[in-house]
Amino acid sequence: GMRTRRARLGATPFVALLALAAACATRQDVPGRLVKGIHISGNHAFSSRALRKIISTQQTGWWPFATRHVFDPVVWDQDLQRIVRYYQAHGYYDAQIANTRVDKSKPGQVSLEVEVREGEATHVSSVDVTGLDALPVADREAARKHLALEKGGVFTEPGWAAAKDSVRSAMRERGY
Repeated sequence: GMRTRRARLGATPFVALLALAAACATRQDVPGRLVKGIHISGNHAFSSRALRKIISTQQTGWWPFATRHVFDPVVWDQDLQRIVRYYQAHGYYDAQIANTRVDKSKPGQVSLEVEVREGEATHVSSVDVTGLDALPVADREAARKHLALEKGGVFTEPGWAAAKDSVRSAMRERGY
């Protein structure tokens, strides 16, 4: 009766806990070397944290049951290209990976090091919107008014896209 039901209910959470622990243990048994650290140096324009967010390779946390991230050299090579591309998209066209190191001195682990050489940022020397000569003066000024690129600022791809969108929307608002 009542006692048997209680015993079964009491055992159920324990069995569920064992099943969960077994599932976690099997999920954690990933072959390959674990990424234990990613160190980025030479970066001044962007923080190491910002650069870690754009790459696929992630480090394994120090806490128990942390998701295990296994090192993949092909993905790491793509990540290095991704870092350079990120810099280029933000106006650093001379950016390059100066040095990289994969430290395998600890068994089953890797520690990754990247040295970035940023180069100089590309600055906007002038901004001019052409092809508006046939329009009335007020319409021309509206098209040029709120450009996301400004003289002297760093040239970025998002800024360039925003500038083009700004001209398009100003022209649309005025019926063009």
